[in-house]
Amino acid sequence: GTLYGTDAYEYDVDLDPAFVADDGVKYWVAIQAVVTFSSAGQYGWSTNGENPDQLSFPVQGFPLLGTPYWTPTTYGDHAFQLGGHEHQGGQYPWPPGTYPIAGVIQNLGIVYTEMNIPVNTQVKNDTGIIVYDETIIIPGPLAPGEIASVIFPDITIPEETQAEGYYLLTMKTILNGDDHPNNDKKTLTFIIYDGGYPPPPTIATVSGTMGENDWYVSCVTITLTCWDPLWPPGVDYTLFKVDNGVWTIYTTPIIVCEDGGHTVYFYSVYTDGSTEDIQSVSFKIDQTPPSIEMSVVKISFNQWKFLANVTDSTSGMLMVECYIDDMLLGNIIEPGPYEWYWSGKGTHRVEGIAYDIAGNSAENIVTFSLSFDEPSHPFLSHALQLIMRFLERFPDSFPILRSLFYFLGP
Repeated sequence: GTLYGTDAYEYDVDLDPAFVADDGVKYWVAIQAVVTFSSAGQYGWSTNGENPDQLSFPVQGFPLLGTPYWTPTTYGDHAFQLGGHEHQGGQYPWPPGTYPIAGVIQNLGIVYTEMNIPVNTQVKNDTGIIVYDETIIIPGPLAPGEIASVIFPDITIPEETQAEGYYLLTMKTILNGDDHPNNDKKTLTFIIYDGGYPPPPTIATVSGTMGENDWYVSCVTITLTCWDPLWPPGVDYTLFKVDNGVWTIYTTPIIVCEDGGHTVYFYSVYTDGSTEDIQSVSFKIDQTPPSIEMSVVKISFNQWKFLANVTDSTSGMLMVECYIDDMLLGNIIEPGPYEWYWSGKGTHRVEGIAYDIAGNSAENIVTFSLSFDEPSHPFLSHALQLIMRFLERFPDSFPILRSLFYFLGP
């Protein structure tokens, strides 16, 4: 065996003939080591942990037999449960070079002996290009239940940066009229990596409800990702800070809700000890609508002035619209002044709508009317009616009468 450290050995055991595991079936592999222990008594192992399906957790005795089995003091039982965990190439990158390709086939039929079985292997890179394609004919005969090994020509991956990446190996039999085609194909994914591929950058994704002029009108979520299958050393952790805050280890998406402009700084530390340069992403938030207050000023008999007092403390004012009885009187862009003039009498409704640069809006409505109080003396009442009719017909001819009417009116 190969010694690891001071007290661990690794052994490779080749089975001949090869053992074929059925899908979904659990197996127990019992390994017995003949050793001498310094302490007397029985030699026992801990239980197989929280996950009984995980490979390489030792258990005491042989649970498959139903009762614990103990060996003499000078022996140790190593019982491992063999689960169906597929090898993931991303965890075990291989350098460029030449590698053997081999497999096993089995006649799963119960009657017929198979002859001249073609077995094909293809390898595709991560762009979908086939870099290896070989077919081997197994002449047979292969009796029901019999297993045969298939040895293919070696595959060579060149020592080039562009050759690094994911590869998909597909091995399958090609049998016309096969009544069990689901058994005919197996795949394996592996990574070729030789250190020439640069570490991945940290990517910031900013999301939220976008308003106008690059302003967000909602809370903003910043998601940081730093992963690349072509760089197996991996990322140790990612740090970030918002504006002038403290550096914090990134674990969940960052949420920023405060109005104003913000910058999120971030960088990753890789497992090989290298550190990414600090990056940043900036954005603006305005979730607060502007403030607007409408007022009405009477400037003469039937002349009116409408005023809007507006403010916006974040993105700034863009425009104010004025409506009289739901009809647009006009709009004025910033900085104003926001004033409109109108002539008329009766009861009316004036509405102002303010818009900020981010696209938020607010409105304010004021109702006003032109009315007269009835004088107590009948003569004055009749006189006012005559004056009103006269002024309506000749509104600019008699300043004195207009002034008298204004004085008598509200």
